[in-house]
Amino acid sequence: MASSALLLLRLLPLAVRLLARVIAPSAPTWLALGLWQIGRNPLDATRLVLLLVLGAGLGAFAASFGGTLDRSYQERALYQAGAEVRFPNATIARNGPSLGLSDLITNVEGVDDASLVLRQGGSFATGLAGARFELLAIDPETFSEVSWWLGLEVHP
Repeated sequence: MASSALLLLRLLPLAVRLLARVIAPSAPTWLALGLWQIGRNPLDATRLVLLLVLGAGLGAFAASFGGTLDRSYQERALYQAGAEVRFPNATIARNGPSLGLSDLITNVEGVDDASLVLRQGGSFATGLAGARFELLAIDPETFSEVSWWLGLEVHP
């Protein structure tokens, strides 16, 4: 970006001089005198051109950066959720998941398959310090239908 602006500042006086030679015979006096002045002393005009180029560059950066931030926030939320649809407050009984939760989800229009997954934090209390962990439990028989994963073979 900076090199193209410097190149533009170098070529601007040459281009204006050429334009003045071509246009001057038929152009109004004010236009011919203005082009001759810029061609002879381009310092004032080049400052304006440099300002315009830098402003355009900043505008292009801001436009693309906003989209990048939006995508970043969306991808962070999807990563945290781990799925397109999530039921964070689904209850889990002592003997297993809530009865029929998987069937209830697959009966929703547009849902082809579902797999139950549990993500829960915990800790080991050892003396004064405790080690924290996060547990991720999946149903290996149904999870392979809804996601791509490298898992071990399950032998009942």
